[in-house]
Amino acid sequence: MGSVEQLPGTLHDFNDHNSNDRDGYAVVEVSSDKMKAFVRVYPPEGKGKPLTIDLLRSILAKNKVVYGLIEKNLEEAVRLTDPRRKILVAEGKPAIKGKPAELIYHFSTERKIKPIENENGKVDFYNLGVIQNVQKGQLLVEKTEPGLGEPGYTVYWEKIQPKPGNDIPLPKGKNVLISPDGRQLIAAKNGQVVIDTSGKVSVFPEFEVNGDLDLSIGNIDFIGSIIIKGNVGSGFTIKAGGDLDVYGSIDSSTLIAKGNITIRRGVRGRGKCLLKCAGELRAMFLENCDVEVEKDVIVEQAIMHSRIIAGGRVILGERKGLIVGGSVKAGEEVLVNELGAVLATPTEVEVGVNPYLRIELTEITKKLEECEENLSKTKQTLELLKKIEKQTGKLPVSKRELLGKLTRTKFILMQDIENLKKRKVEIEQHFMDLPDGRVVVRKTIHPGTKITVKNATKYIRDEMHRVIFVNESANIKIIPY
Repeated sequence: MGSVEQLPGTLHDFNDHNSNDRDGYAVVEVSSDKMKAFVRVYPPEGKGKPLTIDLLRSILAKNKVVYGLIEKNLEEAVRLTDPRRKILVAEGKPAIKGKPAELIYHFSTERKIKPIENENGKVDFYNLGVIQNVQKGQLLVEKTEPGLGEPGYTVYWEKIQPKPGNDIPLPKGKNVLISPDGRQLIAAKNGQVVIDTSGKVSVFPEFEVNGDLDLSIGNIDFIGSIIIKGNVGSGFTIKAGGDLDVYGSIDSSTLIAKGNITIRRGVRGRGKCLLKCAGELRAMFLENCDVEVEKDVIVEQAIMHSRIIAGGRVILGERKGLIVGGSVKAGEEVLVNELGAVLATPTEVEVGVNPYLRIELTEITKKLEECEENLSKTKQTLELLKKIEKQTGKLPVSKRELLGKLTRTKFILMQDIENLKKRKVEIEQHFMDLPDGRVVVRKTIHPGTKITVKNATKYIRDEMHRVIFVNESANIKIIPY
């Protein structure tokens, strides 16, 4: 409480010590911090009057003690009238410090890796939710303003200014920005958001696995590029918004990238492997896998019993350079040392037509047939309804609604057919404009191989060496390499 200040406690002048009669009075004491006021109440002497509660209030007011009066203690002080007791009769209100600033995280800060439960209630140990993807411009952390606090008051009703709450800095790490108002932390790049041991928040555009991909990490779905410095076992799904680089080999897993895929060793797909990317694919060898690549496929040693679709070229290295079994479709060129096998393993190679456009053309043709058939049926039903309306003069409500619905459907189908025909013409024109593809065999092509260049096909029945297959006037022409 600190020291107290003794203040005059009476409204009367009692300097006449010769008088034997004196009213009761009180002495007021206030703590040095002005937060507490006490009284000592003295009894009357002789014919003096006892101190009343109203008079006590007046004494306190004279001494400017006007805030935080404690009524029950005032009553007790007057009732006891014991100067030996110092009674607390008023108490100030301390100022309340403002709340500190707080950080609100807009991503999970939990570091635990745990399996995700699927729709059937089963735990999927391949999906562990390891990565939290964020996009450039995404809000990561925001900071609340420190509170101003609440003012306090002394027993003299003097205002005590509160202290504002403590401010805290935003936990800015790498590849993040602080908003102009200083209250938000925003991702500066696409990537994974990470909190380090010091609490700083960063965004990393690459996700790196420092070894083999196993169940301790699980499937990866990352907005940026992925580097795996080991092997990928079976059953995993890896999706990269950028490039995907695997230092080791791939078992029967799915790899999808919006950039390039590089597999520094090879792929043993066991018929359960899909490699798909919007860039180019590079690998040491491909075995029993499906490959869908928008640009080039570049393989150092061999492609065996696989289904390859490449928008650009399929290039085999000069060291072994083998394609055997399965099918290879490339928009521009296939370059290989050895094609097929001595045992006449069925092997198909097609060039000169973008395989993705060929697939789209097939789908458009099918969709066009469906739309035209539906349009024909719609027109027949409309004619029937109009015939009924002409004969009866009026259609029932349900038939009128059907008439309106079919009329709208008719115009939608007509628009769809027009768009499909337009796209079909564009693709067919693209096929016409494409340079003639070619299949280049540096060493040997074996019987059992089927070669298609644009709209011409040839079945190889005899072994050939150092040849190039091209299309000339809708026929396969063979020229020396």
